[in-house]
Amino acid sequence: MGEGMAIGFDGMGRGTVMGSDMAGLAGGTEAIKLKVTGLELRLPTYDLRHLDDTPRHNWKPAILSIADNGDQEDLLLQKAILELEKKHE
Repeated sequence: MGEGMAIGFDGMGRGTVMGSDMAGLAGGTEAIKLKVTGLELRLPTYDLRHLDDTPRHNWKPAILSIADNGDQEDLLLQKAILELEKKHE
C-alpha cells in the first residue's frame, strides 16, 4: 500500500517522495488456495505501474535516502527536514 501511495503522489505531482528503492515486488498479489492441500499461496497476478508507465519495482524516489537505519538517529527524517527548509528559504 505504501509503495502505491508513493508512486501515486509522485505521478500526480502532489509531493516529493523520499526514501529507498521499492521492495522489488513485480505486481499486486492475490491468494490462491490449493485444492488438494488447502495451502494458500500469495502470487503476483497483476502489474502495478507509475502514471508514467514505469513498473513499480523499477521506480525510484526523487530523493534517494536510507529509509531505515535501525535505532540510530532517523537519517531520512533529517534529510526531509533539510528539504523542507530549502523550500521555505
